[in-house]
Amino acid sequence: MKEKVIVTICSFGVLPIWGLSFLAVSYANQLTLIYGLVLTAVLFRWLGTKVREVGNGAYLLGISGPVFYLIAMLFVQPEMEWEAVLPNPILMGFVVASLSLLITVRKLVLYPFIVVSVIAYATFIFPIYQTNIELGNIDFKEVIQKKDSLDLVPLSEFPALEQEIRGKLKGGNYEQVLIETWNEKCKPCMESMADLQPFMDTNPRVLHVFLYQKMGNTNLSDRQAMNFKKIDNPNKILIDVNNAYYNRLKLSGYPYFILYDANGNALDWFSGYLGHFQKDYENHLTALFSSVSVHQF
Repeated sequence: MKEKVIVTICSFGVLPIWGLSFLAVSYANQLTLIYGLVLTAVLFRWLGTKVREVGNGAYLLGISGPVFYLIAMLFVQPEMEWEAVLPNPILMGFVVASLSLLITVRKLVLYPFIVVSVIAYATFIFPIYQTNIELGNIDFKEVIQKKDSLDLVPLSEFPALEQEIRGKLKGGNYEQVLIETWNEKCKPCMESMADLQPFMDTNPRVLHVFLYQKMGNTNLSDRQAMNFKKIDNPNKILIDVNNAYYNRLKLSGYPYFILYDANGNALDWFSGYLGHFQKDYENHLTALFSSVSVHQF
């Protein structure tokens, strides 16, 4: 009886392992996923020897923890579609636990298969799960919808910023200006830089500038910001001195995309970025550039 209790308790030991390595969205990633699955395999490899010793249905006790977690997942998130359930790491953890226990009890040689499966899952399938977690069931219309209001004012209210932008406007035949706010701690900002810069390069009549804002825990000096490697052209980078622009427009977070005509009049805006909707953002920007009124500087 004592051995069965030990097997059951150890089986439920996967709960904190999976909770930390799979579901802790603040830091869970492909490396923590592999680490969690390796710990799962080791735990159930050890449990397999106990199950062989105990016998009499101990296999069911050994797998009780993963079964409980799997059933709990299905009941807690009953609205999930199969395309969201299948890449879930809990399901993969259940498979690894079951096979590791079975391999040990039956003395099979399938561990190379488990290793290959885990690596393939972490590389190709787990990113799908991460996208599902981030997006849920929302579509782009919900993402792009304005959830607050901005007190859009002309660039003339920011003389230093306006002067810098007007200087850049003279360098090309620009009809509009797109200000994109950013901070190095902002993950959506980094995704936007990687995704949208090539697209913006195909719009030569729109001056695209990146306005750096020092909010919260930021580590960049002005010089470092002006040479930020993820922005392909340092001439596109501007500094929001004393966060005057951020505070005057009452912005909240990053990134914001604010469109002006070449005379500095605000035309439209949206905020936030999710890389999953890259093509939708590109189409939305194309529509903005063509639909708003144009005033040549």
